[in-house]
Amino acid sequence: YWGDQVACSPKAIYEKIQKNNKDYKNIWILNDINTPIEGNSVKVKKNSLKYWYHLATAKYFVQNTNMPVWYKKRNGQREIQTFHGTFMKTMGFDTPEFKFETRQHKIDEFQKKVDNWDYISTPSSYMEDKARSAFNIDVKSINAGFPRNDMIFESLTQTNEIKEKLSIPADKKVVLYAPTWRESKSSDINIDIDYMQKTLGDNFILLIRAHYMVSNNMDIRKNYPFAINVSNYPSVEELYAISDVLITDYSSVMFDYAYLKKPMIFYAYDLEKYLYGERGVYLDYENIVPGPVVKTTQEIIDNLKDYNNLEYKYKEKYKLFYNEFCQYGRNGDSASKVIEELIKN
Repeated sequence: YWGDQVACSPKAIYEKIQKNNKDYKNIWILNDINTPIEGNSVKVKKNSLKYWYHLATAKYFVQNTNMPVWYKKRNGQREIQTFHGTFMKTMGFDTPEFKFETRQHKIDEFQKKVDNWDYISTPSSYMEDKARSAFNIDVKSINAGFPRNDMIFESLTQTNEIKEKLSIPADKKVVLYAPTWRESKSSDINIDIDYMQKTLGDNFILLIRAHYMVSNNMDIRKNYPFAINVSNYPSVEELYAISDVLITDYSSVMFDYAYLKKPMIFYAYDLEKYLYGERGVYLDYENIVPGPVVKTTQEIIDNLKDYNNLEYKYKEKYKLFYNEFCQYGRNGDSASKVIEELIKN
């Protein structure tokens, strides 16, 4: 995430290397070098002298966004793009940013970045095809799943401990609300938490994971302990593992969460605006998503009250979704397979 976090597939790959490949020197590029990292790693501040030294001398690059355009890859260096989610929204050259870009040097700069990739990691044939077309690339695809999803399977063995950390009672259903980032930069999560607490508070806990630009302006302390702001919780994979149902909209979290085969509710209150007025999506949203598409808090409540039937109602649709988008990485061994291809070979 451009040096902002120790997370996602780079973290999963790092942890696996730490465990099995002790003779490798691991370097994290960070905006804040005080960011805690477990294990034997070197922390380097982005754009420092050491940063440029390691860009020039490192053998392998693992990233989920992109490297700077002024970095020139040496012969023998290998770079893997792990991405940070399956594409629902348009990406790369398919976004409006590039569709209407008239400055050729901007297009050339972006192409130069993606031309540095040697590998991409993908969880499905859909993702492989979309990545190739959206970024205009012809590179080796490691069809092993996203390494970060290994952490979901690992977290399933620690659900009691995770719930204790968050002070979540064992007898309540956990709802995770994880909306996508909207271009309008609104700080409103558009959900009536007070009403949800009044109607669902006896049986449910609501975890809200919002984009940091939203969560920084979000104050839900008065709704505690029914609602908990987990926007800064370090592991979204742990939140997946402890939740019983996911509420999302157009976010790629739906594809990762589907590995768990747990119910999902799609809160698309701005459906028409998002599909046609913002950056656009690749998929036939309403026909693809494996759960109810709702537009009001009342509809969310109605579906949660009918929780026991959610899974049954969308069983066939969920099966199709799982088979198309969770094609690889079902055994929690994605990081090992990526490392084998990237390093051992």
